[in-house]
Amino acid sequence: MVSVFVVMRVQKTIKCKIANLTVKKKKALEREYKNLQEYLHENEDVELYSANKQQADRYYEEIKAGKEYPISVRKDLIDLKIMDNVVSKYWLKVRVGSVYGGINVPLKPHTQIPVQGGGVEYCESKILKKDEDFYFHLTIEKTVQAEKSYSGLLAIDIGQKYLAVSVASHRDNPKFQGREIRGIRRHYNWL
Repeated sequence: MVSVFVVMRVQKTIKCKIANLTVKKKKALEREYKNLQEYLHENEDVELYSANKQQADRYYEEIKAGKEYPISVRKDLIDLKIMDNVVSKYWLKVRVGSVYGGINVPLKPHTQIPVQGGGVEYCESKILKKDEDFYFHLTIEKTVQAEKSYSGLLAIDIGQKYLAVSVASHRDNPKFQGREIRGIRRHYNWL
């Protein structure tokens, strides 16, 4: 049995609903989302947070008419706090152009969100709107060590003209298949 350890970085998206918004926070988030759509489609100078403008200019080169685009949140602007209170366990600070300092919104994730650090890093994420509700798709990147073990190695010795021997690692005896393969080759050669 052969074991190989591979270190790799994997990404996972955790989908969170932005729930239990106050009227003021919902209006601020709606305004930021609507202004982003106006900025992308009509290229107007609207009240939009500067980082959201930069992300829109950087990532959305070809804009399709009638399509809504999500708010892209840079990884250095993801301010996620864990506060176990009545409303929600997870809180996200969303920067908007209309409110100085941004707004704190409660999140309801589909799975537990790991704390940043210790091999876990938050990556660029998105705020989407679907059926009048907002969703935050948090992308995390983690370093994992994957173990690959091979118990069924197959070694093949190919001669100049014919396959000579094949050996599986879990067996001790080699199998000579030259005659059988030559018979199959001759059969299909006549067709």
